[in-house]
Amino acid sequence: MKYKITKAEIANDWLYETMSALYSCLQTHGVPIYVVGARARDFAMIIMHENLSPQHTEDLDIAIALPDWSKYEAIAKTLVENNFHREKSSHKFYYKGPDHQLDFMVDVVPFGEVAEDEKVKWPPEGNPELSVRCFNDIMSHADDVEVDGAFTVKMAPICGQFMIKLDTWNDRNDRTDKDVADLLFFMKNYFNIRQAELFLDLPDDIEIPEEESPIFSGAKLIAYDASKLLTTPHLQFFYNLLEEEYVAKDNSKLTIHMTTYRENSIDNDYAEVFEECRELIGTIRDIFKQELDKR
Repeated sequence: MKYKITKAEIANDWLYETMSALYSCLQTHGVPIYVVGARARDFAMIIMHENLSPQHTEDLDIAIALPDWSKYEAIAKTLVENNFHREKSSHKFYYKGPDHQLDFMVDVVPFGEVAEDEKVKWPPEGNPELSVRCFNDIMSHADDVEVDGAFTVKMAPICGQFMIKLDTWNDRNDRTDKDVADLLFFMKNYFNIRQAELFLDLPDDIEIPEEESPIFSGAKLIAYDASKLLTTPHLQFFYNLLEEEYVAKDNSKLTIHMTTYRENSIDNDYAEVFEECRELIGTIRDIFKQELDKR
């Protein structure tokens, strides 16, 4: 699908100028921009007229599909020649602007054929190492977002953003629990978003009782939509991940992390919130299993 968003709606001149400069640079290489991370989440919320997440970010994450690292270095060279400063030889760039009046950070993450075992490993040491496990699945369903009539970027569908966040949590949960804040935000808001006229009718094979909590309805629908995008190996991977977390009960790191964030937003005791979060995991797992059984 194709959407439109204005500079005024973005409400961040530095972000707009940075995206415009990125678009110009990447156009010379014939490479589209995939906006990912918190900015993709915020763009989706603006487009659907939903409230923004309380989790804020001051940078921009983009993904680019590349065949090899030589292409990445060629793009990096173009960026540096056009007012971007590269932090050492990493994926972090800072847009300075033509008069060096800006300082906006951009993470440029490659995916596609450049990945090895579904990870990107920055040469020469292979550090850092980032998972791009389901990027190909998700980005093949990306939507076009025309920004202020000036340029177009691509944005992963919200259910795809959810899966990328789940994979990110799996990749770094030993270092941070912050990714579950977005997982909960997506689940809480997805039912309303899914009912918007821009989306398809609700699926017949998902039961959503009227009295059901919106976060459970959202979890069901986001799992259903995501399951249709994922390849069977990836769907099996995420089913296995959620099954392990569900059967771990009190030792489930995902449930513990979700409870930490969920407890701050509802007036319930820890044990009740913990059980709710565990059941959310089980709900998504069950829908993934339902799709696997059909294949």
